[in-house]
Amino acid sequence: MKQTIKRLYKTIRHGTAIESFRYRLLKLTGINIAPYYLMLEGTNFTPSLEFQNQLNDYTYEFLGPDDMKAVQEITSWKSTEAEWLELLGKGKKCYAVKYQGQIVASMWIDFDEIDSEWGKKSLKPNEAYLFSMCTKESFRGRAIASYLRYASYNVLKDMNRDILYSYSSYFNVSSIKFKLRLNAVFLKLGLYIELFNKFRWNLTLKNYR
Repeated sequence: MKQTIKRLYKTIRHGTAIESFRYRLLKLTGINIAPYYLMLEGTNFTPSLEFQNQLNDYTYEFLGPDDMKAVQEITSWKSTEAEWLELLGKGKKCYAVKYQGQIVASMWIDFDEIDSEWGKKSLKPNEAYLFSMCTKESFRGRAIASYLRYASYNVLKDMNRDILYSYSSYFNVSSIKFKLRLNAVFLKLGLYIELFNKFRWNLTLKNYR
């Protein structure tokens, strides 16, 4: 009972209660109703001195095949090491933040395309798609996602990638908040509907630009 209450508290605290309910509805009924945002990241964020000092408490690097087991272990949704290895094999890159040599958060970068149920798009040479960010549970609430994301902006800028796209579920409040703190902007509000893994619609509710 105590563990159940603790999990419920964390779910509410990180703004994922509705998102968790939506996922359970999908698993039980085959109905997927998912409002989402397409966002543009990496736009003129100037870190404060405090942010910069905390950013420097960690190290940042691209990961290889030998690291995928550790990535799988910190992922909050169901995944396998083989799935992450498959992404590497397809040319996607995994970028991570470490604390005292331990991986505490990771994210993925695609340089070729956006490939999501919420949208698909071939990328230009100056674009990248950021996806599947996850922070180790014991490090959540420490702004780790913000530090990793900002570090990725700098790395991608050095690679001449300055147009950065990502998706966030409308209900994933924590994801949206950390992106907005880094001056991300909304591009589109969409609604994805899937019924019984057979009928699919992807609607644009609002364009912001």
